[in-house]
Amino acid sequence: MASYWIDYCEQVQPDLLKQVQNTGESFRNAQRQQESLVAHAERRVLTWLAERTPQSINSDHLTAIGFGSQVVAGAAYALASHNRYALLLVIGALAFNWLGDSLDGTLARSSVPNTVSMSITW
Repeated sequence: MASYWIDYCEQVQPDLLKQVQNTGESFRNAQRQQESLVAHAERRVLTWLAERTPQSINSDHLTAIGFGSQVVAGAAYALASHNRYALLLVIGALAFNWLGDSLDGTLARSSVPNTVSMSITW
């Protein structure tokens, strides 16, 4: 068994699988284009933070922080219909979401040896 997805594709769309296998192309890394007004400053901050992140924290931890803070932001939006001060919690949660989401990629691309894990295993 090669993988679950190949077996699934063989069953559902075998013609598509043959077409993909016959292209002969291997995976190519996409070029990152960051062109926003604050992209340069953000890249410097993220690099600075990645260099100072403890070895015990890896990119999977930061992904969990980003996901959890997004859940908190959604819950705070729901609470905002009852209490408008919940919107302040949204601001904080979105800041943590940015931190977790942006720093996890920077940390994963850095040369820190403990950040080899690139995917979640089920």
